[in-house]
Amino acid sequence: MARPGNVSQGQFASRLRALLPAGWFPGAPSEAEAEQAPVLNGMLQGIASVFSWVWGQLQGAYDQQRLATATGGMLDIYAEDFFGEALPRYTGESDDDYRARIKAALFPTLGTRQSLERALAANWEVGWRVVEPRNAADTKGYGSAATPGAGGGYGYAVSDLRYGTRLTPFQGFVLLSDNSVSTPPSNVLTGIEEIRAGGVVIWVGNAAS
Repeated sequence: MARPGNVSQGQFASRLRALLPAGWFPGAPSEAEAEQAPVLNGMLQGIASVFSWVWGQLQGAYDQQRLATATGGMLDIYAEDFFGEALPRYTGESDDDYRARIKAALFPTLGTRQSLERALAANWEVGWRVVEPRNAADTKGYGSAATPGAGGGYGYAVSDLRYGTRLTPFQGFVLLSDNSVSTPPSNVLTGIEEIRAGGVVIWVGNAAS
């Protein structure tokens, strides 16, 4: 359904006047003429004001049908319809910001490294590192004890050294910075689980371990 166009109170009054039988009342005046039927015009303007208000409500209802144009409480209803109580509006959150979160939740990118990094950024802002054993950019070279950084590697005797291998498919590591407890925070684990693909194992630990 196309969005209804704007119709002013004056336009409604003119349409109503045009429906009256010819000859019963004076015609509508032009811009330079005075109104010859002020009582009739007043009645028609009153009726037209109601029609104009109803028309405005119709236009508003059309906007509320679509996530891209819905506002206020209708956005909250959209979120509740799709996600129940899992995606409430933040205190003071604007319609545009809330709409963006709803769209992101409706069309998420799951099961990718990018989605994992977004989940970590949202749940552990202190810092983190993702290591894929099959990704040379993560494991780099071994280097040596004397020159750990040789070849861009982390080298032996370096705590962050992770060995690369092709024998562990569908596995990865998440190393959290400044995690004072041995157990990973529950919000981090929940965020990972929400985007993790089935069959993929992600080990979570501390960066210094």
